[in-house]
Amino acid sequence: QIYFDFSGYSDMAIGLGRMFGFRFDENFAHPYAATSITDFWRRWHISLSTWFRDYVYIPLGGSRRSAAHNTFNLIATWALTGIWHGANWTFLAWGLMYFCALTTERVLGLARKRSVAMRIWTLLVVLAGWVLFRSTSLTNALQYYGRLAGSGGALWDAAAQSLLVNGWPVLSFAVLASLPVLPWLRSRIEARGNRHVLAAWGAGAGAAEVAVFVLSVLVCMKSTYNPFIYFNF
Repeated sequence: QIYFDFSGYSDMAIGLGRMFGFRFDENFAHPYAATSITDFWRRWHISLSTWFRDYVYIPLGGSRRSAAHNTFNLIATWALTGIWHGANWTFLAWGLMYFCALTTERVLGLARKRSVAMRIWTLLVVLAGWVLFRSTSLTNALQYYGRLAGSGGALWDAAAQSLLVNGWPVLSFAVLASLPVLPWLRSRIEARGNRHVLAAWGAGAGAAEVAVFVLSVLVCMKSTYNPFIYFNF
């Protein structure tokens, strides 16, 4: 929900900008296809991560000084990144959690590895971080983590089953849209150089985009409340 909310908003801003002659950079580059936490932050909210890199981390000295000073720079940068989202201990903990994860990858040399295990590690850290991000307090976050671990309630109950049964079409589409499947298919088609297939792909993609747009408008009209999550930040 956070991803599609803010990524969609960014895409709308990019599209509207082009209508007026401005070209804005991409703000999200399939972050859930990341192969490490380091890679994730090259793909997620790129404008924010690059701003903190250019105006906080590098001015503090970046990685050019001693290991201790570099550690301080990273802690300061990620603490400020967390607090930027709101004056709550949960956001500070969220930022410091990423400091720990990124430091772990750097010390162990994991950021350069490309494996299924690294992808699983990345998704686990990111999803664990969203619990902090969306919780109202640290106590609430710890209770949520406890439920995820199976304490205080079943991992699978009637509510979970109902959500999955009723929401699997949207969930399946969301997973597909979160991964660079369509760009990969397009690159394969372009590599073959068949202009008829390319024309068919373009027509099909255009029709699909119009259909998704119409469906989205209908869903918005049907719903009575559509909060924009990132308005809070």
